[in-house]
Parts: sequence; structure tokens; C-alpha cells
Amino acid sequence: MCREEWDNTSFEIGYTIALLILLLVGPVVTMTIAYMLIAVTLWIGMKMDTQNELESTIGSQNGSCKKPDVVPIAKPKGRYDLQRGMRQTNSERSRASKKRVIKMLFAVVFEFFVCWTPMFIIQSWVIIDENSAELYVTNELSSAFHLLAYVSTCCNPITYCFMNRNFRQGFFSAFRCLRRQRIYRQKCSSLSYSGGSYVNTKISKAGSYERSHHFENAVEAEET
Repeated sequence: MCREEWDNTSFEIGYTIALLILLLVGPVVTMTIAYMLIAVTLWIGMKMDTQNELESTIGSQNGSCKKPDVVPIAKPKGRYDLQRGMRQTNSERSRASKKRVIKMLFAVVFEFFVCWTPMFIIQSWVIIDENSAELYVTNELSSAFHLLAYVSTCCNPITYCFMNRNFRQGFFSAFRCLRRQRIYRQKCSSLSYSGGSYVNTKISKAGSYERSHHFENAVEAEET
């Protein structure tokens, strides 16, 4: 085990506290403030979307009640209900997406705090009061806290993958070419070679355009 040796203990304690503030307290405070501002902005947007949707619903109801003598133009009820349902569905999806982003931001801050705080506390405790730290902090516990700090390097991608749909789509799109090649090989292996030509009941032999078109549809169906 390697450890620094300082001639002045006060300088060592000051240096340790400075590291604690710069590497733990500072990032946590900065991330918390920045992500809270983002969360507040998203929350205000959610409130505005809800208010606008409510006002549009009330306005449409009031508009229909103001002119009882005017005969409205008949509209297909099913089509109107479908459009209204689509608008409500899009609004609900937008609000749900914003809620997931807010949860993801708080999760990122929480993970950073949980992963790095124990290691910095142990290091500061050992420097400030080594005798009491040796009674409670074992080598196994110190190693576990160091490993927990290293885990933070892979927490963010996992959090983004589970809580952000755009991140998942971007991640999957990076391997889309490999997936297309795998599907193409599977399609080719399902063909039987007979008399110098491929025979398959699903794929027409009329031309290369039809085969390529069928393959593109199959790939899209497989991806969806």
C-alpha cells in the first residue's frame, strides 16, 4: 500500500479537504443546480401543455354552446374522435417523456453521490483521524468503496439506456448494419439451391427489384 508522507499534517489535512470540495462537493452541487433548472423547465412545459389542452377543450365546448341556431356541418364522428384521441395520446406521451427525463436527471446525480461519497469520506477520515479510522475501516471495506467509485464509470450509460428512449434508439442504430447482415444471412440460408437457381415460395424470381424490395420489407418487419 502506497501512501503520501507530509512533513506538515495541517497541509495534508487542508489538501484532503480541498480535494473533497473540488472533486465531490463541487460536482454534486453543480450537477444538482443544473439538473434542477432543467427539471423546472420541463415541469413548466408539462404544466403549460396541460393548461393549453384544458383551454382548448373548454373553448371547443363553449364554442359549440354559443351558437345553437347555426346548424354545424356534419363531420364524420369516427374521424373526429380518432384525431382527438391522437392529440391526447401525443400530449400524454410528451408528458410521460418529460417525466422520464426528470427522473433520469435525478438518478444520475444520486448515482454519482452514492458511488463517490464513501471513498472520499474514508480517505478524509483516515487523514484527519487515523487512529479512530483504523478501528472501524478495514482493508476490505476500503477496497469495496474504491470499487464502488469505479462502478460510477458505467452507471450513466446503463441509466440512459433504461430511462431514455432516444439513447436506446441511437445505441441500436449503431449496430443496425450488423443486424441487417445477420438477417440477410438468415434469409439466404433459408433458400434452397436447385438446378443453378434459388427456389423459395416467398420470394419471386421475376427480377432483382422484387427480391430486394421483399428483403427490405423483411428487415423493417424484423426491426419493428
